[in-house]
Amino acid sequence: MQNSSAYFLGDQSNDSLQRIRGVAFPDKNGMKEHLKFLEEAEKRNHQKIGKEQELFFFDDVSPGCPFLLPNGTKIFNALQKLLRSEYRKRGYQEVQTPNMYDVSIWKTSGHWAHYSDDMFKLDVEKREWALKPMNCPGHFMLFGHRERSYRELPLRIADFGVLHRNE
Repeated sequence: MQNSSAYFLGDQSNDSLQRIRGVAFPDKNGMKEHLKFLEEAEKRNHQKIGKEQELFFFDDVSPGCPFLLPNGTKIFNALQKLLRSEYRKRGYQEVQTPNMYDVSIWKTSGHWAHYSDDMFKLDVEKREWALKPMNCPGHFMLFGHRERSYRELPLRIADFGVLHRNE
């Protein structure tokens, strides 16, 4: 059994509630299997492994974002290399798109009405900008920058750009 506190509807201005979690099993064997599963899962806890193997760390200066150490960067690069290889096998082309756009792109694509509350916004030189939380509007720009033939379809695009969401 576990307990923790949570704000009503996730809003800090609301009252704090006590959250209680429990698990029930139809028989003792089910409980034993679950406890064994939890024990095995603890051996594979990414936070513990990351610390022990010096893969990454977290700091409050960038909450929820890992600082990759040299060993973690090696793993990250190896995984990205594998992904690139698999993408190429499947006919994907890799692109790079900007991290920040004028908000007009999000309004045109229809994303602004649904996602603007979860976007990081900036006002710079009398223009409103936002960091990209998804790749699709940038990919629409790539597709539309010249005339295309139906023979080019499907256009398969891979983008390893960083996404920023204020969730």
